[in-house]
Amino acid sequence: MNSQNKFSTLSLLYFVWQNKRVITLSTLFGLVVGYGYIHYSTPIYETSVVVTAATEGDIAPLNLGRSWARLSPLKPFTAKDVYLTFSTILLSDAAKEAFFKQFYLSHPLTKEEFNTPETIALYRQFLRNFMIVEGKKSFSDRFAKFTIALRGENPQELVTKLQNFLTVLNQQTFENLSEIINKQKAVLISTLEHQLTAEQATAQQKIRDQIQSLEHQLRDLQAYEDDPFTPQQDGPAWIEVKIDNLRAQLKHGANTPKIRELQGQVRYYQNLTIDAQKTIVFHIDGAIKTPVVPVLPQPRLTLMVGATSGFLLGILLVLFQLAWRKERSLIKPLFEQPA
Repeated sequence: MNSQNKFSTLSLLYFVWQNKRVITLSTLFGLVVGYGYIHYSTPIYETSVVVTAATEGDIAPLNLGRSWARLSPLKPFTAKDVYLTFSTILLSDAAKEAFFKQFYLSHPLTKEEFNTPETIALYRQFLRNFMIVEGKKSFSDRFAKFTIALRGENPQELVTKLQNFLTVLNQQTFENLSEIINKQKAVLISTLEHQLTAEQATAQQKIRDQIQSLEHQLRDLQAYEDDPFTPQQDGPAWIEVKIDNLRAQLKHGANTPKIRELQGQVRYYQNLTIDAQKTIVFHIDGAIKTPVVPVLPQPRLTLMVGATSGFLLGILLVLFQLAWRKERSLIKPLFEQPA
């Protein structure tokens, strides 16, 4: 390779060493900039909480009126059912958006206020400061745990806001489960009412048939009203009492054990309500602690980045000086080698 056109590596290192003062000053400048950034930037804090799945005992209030019995019309919810609903809502945008509209800013937002460019920009900034991380399941875990973290400038507000998000999460999870329960109840009640209507119609028809039979019997007896061998309990007067009783039943509605059972089931499911205060849809693993040490800026990392950036800047300045001297043909004798 032609030595007159290429600098040797040794000569290049020697030139850099000669300008070590520039590199040192540049590195110190980077450290000063990093220190200034640490000193004058607004500290950012982070608080977090771990949430876990509810147990079978926690969701017992959801299973009122439900049983694993073969004839039970509604089967119970399992912990897996509730976990799937909870995790879906937790990872959805709907929960984050609801929390942002209700609690994140100083006042609740209307739909029109949320759709303004300024609010959308704030919402995007909120999403950058809000994190949900799904943990890895261990061998003994049935369900994964989730870590919810929020960053901001005010440590006390972060705790309150994270608590508010858990409130929104609990509310939306319970509402989703309640909607499922209400739909199942509506279908079941409709089915029971159809069964009740059919059973009442069958019972009423039986009563009509009995009345018709008794009326026919009454007409036959009236033809032999003076027959002394006719039993008193089967006489015309007794049959008329039976007919009146049957007509009264028909007027007020047939009442059989099956009808009473169906009516009781309809009333029970119509009045069945789930107490949200007694229902736990997820667990909070530990208390939400107020952060003390900011996560940003990180002093060591910032100083390291500042020093590295200053050092690289110094190298670039030296290389630029070298290129400038070469352009001016002032550095050529330094790199010439004897023949």
